[in-house]
Amino acid sequence: MKITIAFLPEEYEQMRIIRTFLTHYLPGSRLRNNFKGTPYMHCYLTTPKKVQNAEKPED
Repeated sequence: MKITIAFLPEEYEQMRIIRTFLTHYLPGSRLRNNFKGTPYMHCYLTTPKKVQNAEKPED
């Protein structure tokens, strides 16, 4: 699973709270930030495959 958060500089604190929640809820995930964009900055979260398969929904 890949999650992208696009935010403005004034929304940084809100993004930090969301990022903290997601990294706690999805242990072992990789985090990458890109603060070079204008006007939006990006935060990327990628989960490892073992976490994806562990929580597969039932049909």
